[in-house]
Amino acid sequence: MADECSIYVSLVPENSCKFERHKLSPVKLDDTVSSLQSKVAELFKTKTEDVELVFLGKSLKKDDTLEACGIKNGMTVFVYPHHEPGAASNHLGKPAPQNLSQHY
Repeated sequence: MADECSIYVSLVPENSCKFERHKLSPVKLDDTVSSLQSKVAELFKTKTEDVELVFLGKSLKKDDTLEACGIKNGMTVFVYPHHEPGAASNHLGKPAPQNLSQHY
């Protein structure tokens, strides 16, 4: 079993050059990419299928472990909005306070 560690996720907004960086902790390196994708979707208040994770320029496969992808403590995974061709756009937003609703 892998130790718990911290990694960073940086949101790459569709219409902006500014990144948002957030620390995720604790994360287990033997967790799957799918598990990380769920945590990221929860953080940004969006659906899991609307999140694409990229590390070192490669799109991560859902069934791989974070360790198998080469992710280590303190590293950054980039978060991109994922859209199916022809699907309506669903923008990822900033984490919102619990009592406020987001409008896109």
